[in-house]
Amino acid sequence: MTTVAALLLLGCSWIHGQDWTTIIARKDLVSRGAMFRETTDTYYARLAGGKMVLKTVKSDGMVNGFWLFDNATLDDEYIIEMSITQVEPSGEYFGLFWGYDGEEKSCTFVVSARKEFMAARFTGGEDYEILAKGDLGGAQLRPLKQPNRLRIEKTADQLTFLVNGTQVAQCPSAEPFGSYFGIEVYGNQSVEVDDVLVQVR
Repeated sequence: MTTVAALLLLGCSWIHGQDWTTIIARKDLVSRGAMFRETTDTYYARLAGGKMVLKTVKSDGMVNGFWLFDNATLDDEYIIEMSITQVEPSGEYFGLFWGYDGEEKSCTFVVSARKEFMAARFTGGEDYEILAKGDLGGAQLRPLKQPNRLRIEKTADQLTFLVNGTQVAQCPSAEPFGSYFGIEVYGNQSVEVDDVLVQVR
């Protein structure tokens, strides 16, 4: 590639990316994060050391913990990305949710140390619709206590799901139920979140 061509390519990339607007960033972890379902010393969602820390305990059936973010209106195209670290061994799902209506409907994208992922829409009660599910394939989860980046990219008619920069699935776009989003963990485990990014255009 010639120098001129390289400069043109960089210029096009910059122009293409400049119309994204960041509405949530790392600095908003405290100001726009809200504790939700904090209960006991063994089951909680709270701030600690500038990070969001979620711990769940599986007792009777599946227990899930949330960290709920302030209302974030999503445009026709958006990116939601988080850095999530699993700090205790577990094969249960952990990840993020978005499009939450404040009651019981939401969309979710979660992964597990079993090298599986799932994207789904929870439509009320125990009803849900699978958007995509399967093995992570070439997308490798990092070892325990190292951060994994989960990312959702929404275009006009597609949802793309990525783990540590590698695409794991793509499906037709799903209409969100609301404009809240956050972190979701299942079963018996503990995770930390130290970075979050939401962009729209």
